[in-house]
Amino acid sequence: MILSRASIEAAVRSGEILIDPFDAARVNAASYTFSIADELFEVVWTQAEDRFLFDWRRVELVDGSWLLEPKKLYLATTTERIGSDAFAVRLTGRPALGYPGLFVQVTADLGHQGAKHRWTLELIAAVPTRVFPHRPIGQASFWKTTGKPSLYRGAFGFSDAPMRSTLHMGYKK
Repeated sequence: MILSRASIEAAVRSGEILIDPFDAARVNAASYTFSIADELFEVVWTQAEDRFLFDWRRVELVDGSWLLEPKKLYLATTTERIGSDAFAVRLTGRPALGYPGLFVQVTADLGHQGAKHRWTLELIAAVPTRVFPHRPIGQASFWKTTGKPSLYRGAFGFSDAPMRSTLHMGYKK
């Protein structure tokens, strides 16, 4: 079951959902509009012998924005710290950016109960797309789970900076 606007607002007030900073004007019918923070990184990978090596480089702002180029992967974070022990979180893009071809949160859109942090965003643009720091880029929805909660305690659930891939630590071609 997905939470409605009234349920999201009540859960934020009661502390069951963390959204910091919180802006009531960003609560939608069944989600919260989050923004992109002020750092953006381009992922660069190479293949060396039997493993892939991933690195990243910081992308500098030009005239207050970033121009995302097609066929490149970028990492950023949400401005907001978002999470809950009571609900699972799902991050998706916004239609206003998705229709022109910006994919937000390509592979890791499900946030487990217990994870509370600034979420790493995986951005891929199908066409050149300009994005601005601290402007809306996606939506977080909150989902009621069934059964006894098992709170997430892994490394990806508590970082407030973009998380690097761990694939290079043991993935073989």
